Amino acid sequence: MNKYKKLEYQELRSEFSILTQIITSTVNYSVLGTIAIFSFIFTQSVVSFWLYALPILVIYPSCLILISRFQSLFRIASYLIVFIEPNSELKFENRLLKLNTKFKLRFSRTILLVYLGLILIDILVFISKGFISCNYWIFYSLSVILFIPVIFFMYRDWKRIFIENWEKVKLDEEALQKKNRN
Repeated sequence: MNKYKKLEYQELRSEFSILTQIITSTVNYSVLGTIAIFSFIFTQSVVSFWLYALPILVIYPSCLILISRFQSLFRIASYLIVFIEPNSELKFENRLLKLNTKFKLRFSRTILLVYLGLILIDILVFISKGFISCNYWIFYSLSVILFIPVIFFMYRDWKRIFIENWEKVKLDEEALQKKNRN
């Protein structure tokens, strides 16, 4: 591996580390913020149903931020697989991709369970406060239904998608180089 590839690898790994920190901070602040909102709601003797939306307004944007950051992580990892690792002794991402992870609980799926749990707790809090009529159940159902796209985007195999796209880019670059040589 030449020094430029090694430097590129190190820079990408640094970016990887920063993205991981962003993900961790987003999860920590959103979960703690949601718990703080629940604590506030529990201490109130009279609660407006509009407070139901507060945890949702923390959870959904946090999920979208996390999906975006996970995509960035997978984009970098797939770039490493396609462009850096084939011509080097570094094979971590390739080996990680080949590793059988069927029995491993993935971090992204764990986060999904935490956020889904927070939505369910939000529903239970408001049911316990007496908001049980049909109109309220529509809001409860919508908050769970709106979580379906989040699940869809978190469960997509972004790494494979990005690998395929990076391989197309690599083929295009190789074809352009071949054309320029002729």
